[in-house]
Amino acid sequence: MEDKELEGFQPKGEPIVSFPIQIKHSAIIPFAKDMDKILCENDHKGGWRDCPITYLRSRLVEEVGEYFALVANNEARGKEAQRELIDIANFCMMLWDRA
Repeated sequence: MEDKELEGFQPKGEPIVSFPIQIKHSAIIPFAKDMDKILCENDHKGGWRDCPITYLRSRLVEEVGEYFALVANNEARGKEAQRELIDIANFCMMLWDRA
C-alpha cells in the first residue's frame, strides 16, 4: 500500500502507536503498514488473543493454500498475491504473539 492510500486512514480501536525505529531493510515499512491496515479492517471480527491457537494455525494453512493456488495459476504477482502474503504474515504475527 502506498503512503497516499494511507492518508486519512484511521484504524479503529487502540490509538496509533508511533515510535522511532531504525531498520536496515526498508521494505519492512510498507509491508508492516499493509499488515496493520488489513488487521484494522478486520477489527470487527474480534482479537486473535481470544481465539484458539488451532484456529489460527488452520487459517494460516488456508492462507498459504490460497497463495499457492495463485502461484499454480501463474498469478503470483500483483495486488491479489500481495494481499494473500499480507494475510499469511498477519497469521504468522498472531501465532508469534501467542507463542
